Amino acid sequence: MIIGETIVARATPEGQAAIGIIRVSGPESGRILGEVFRSRHKRPFDHPRSLITGVMHDRAGNPLDEVMVAYFAGPRSYTGEDMVEIHCHGGEAVIRTLLDLLQDHGAREARRGEFSQRSFENGKRNLLSVEAILQLIRAGSREQVLGAMKALGGEFERELRELHESLSALLARIEACLDFSEEPDVQALVLPPVQEVRRKADQIQRRIRRSVDGGIETVIAGRPNVGKSSLMNAITGKRTSIVTDEPGTTRDVVRSPLVLNGHRLEFVDTAGIEGEHQGLEKKADQMAARLAREQIERGDLVLWVTDRPEELGDSPILGRTIRVIRVLSKCDLLDPLTRQRLTAEQRPAAFVTTSASTGEGIDSLLHAVQSEVERWLGPADGIPVSVRQARSCRLLDQAMVKLQESLDNHMLELAAIDLRDALRAVGQLLGQDTEPDVLARIFDEFCVGK
Repeated sequence: MIIGETIVARATPEGQAAIGIIRVSGPESGRILGEVFRSRHKRPFDHPRSLITGVMHDRAGNPLDEVMVAYFAGPRSYTGEDMVEIHCHGGEAVIRTLLDLLQDHGAREARRGEFSQRSFENGKRNLLSVEAILQLIRAGSREQVLGAMKALGGEFERELRELHESLSALLARIEACLDFSEEPDVQALVLPPVQEVRRKADQIQRRIRRSVDGGIETVIAGRPNVGKSSLMNAITGKRTSIVTDEPGTTRDVVRSPLVLNGHRLEFVDTAGIEGEHQGLEKKADQMAARLAREQIERGDLVLWVTDRPEELGDSPILGRTIRVIRVLSKCDLLDPLTRQRLTAEQRPAAFVTTSASTGEGIDSLLHAVQSEVERWLGPADGIPVSVRQARSCRLLDQAMVKLQESLDNHMLELAAIDLRDALRAVGQLLGQDTEPDVLARIFDEFCVGK
């Protein structure tokens, strides 16, 4: 166990509340508690891991607050050290007074994430579970809570360790086969374990959920007066955007958040954009169109809206490779023959037919948005991965692709190199040999007191 200074921090957010929690961890935790806490009936040290009611006192014996205290003797604590949790009243003055008292008795104010860092350094948690705690704290939906708990409960770690063992066994087999590379049955000996390794790697890739900063920006774009604002209101279920019969109603960017099956989306209504051959005479219209184009460039997903069936293949402003769902609006105004033809011609995922006034197709559009997001980021209740972990997942995927290419070309030497790259990626996911500066950045993302 790593022995260090005794640290203290609040574990609840700033601001007035009914209850506040203060945490103390380190070798002097018990001594400090004995000096500041008094109970009429029980001593926390005689009843570890239980809440004991009492009063906090300053050095002069003045009572400061009625509290409940739990003492955790190391190593059976979150940090692996002796640890104290103080449940006090949640007023700012109370908490600040108690923090000052504990520091006056020898505790140092904790840095961001220092409690979790001590838990990691003392072998109580590995890096995967530490990062899962951060993902659990940041979860924005029930689905994301479920995904974080899969990682926190060790499910992700078990799958990674199984893959690591399979990769190691396959590497040993290939290295043994290199001495007999001219034997005709060498490839047949390697094929079954390769298939098993790829199956496990693919399963992991399908179950993870990549993260994005903030909500997933979903931009509603198209020509003026095609029904973008009406579609925005129909999707969000509220009158977010102004709707009139006149073109050019929307000038500024209008935003509205929506949680869709656990995914946090930020729908963005933009001004209409004319085709390249059409000009915009008013300066305000030109500025609004430029703002819309900029928003499309920054967006994660674009709903390209038109009310003309013949324009479903057009997207004059989509100059880069982005995720696009084509939407035919105002379908209630189409004649029966056109609707029949569109139904016969429509291919899965080609476009979605909608009507904001009747609600037709809105559920289908939301389902298409959800499917596109999950193709990109993974399932909403998938195992969440940090930026660091996502990078390692990409390296693993690249190594598996190269491995298959090397084997297809009967190049066992290159296959062995590809396997070592895959093992390195899995090792990074498991937190093996993580650089100190990387660890520092991870723990710096935590709040003080966690």
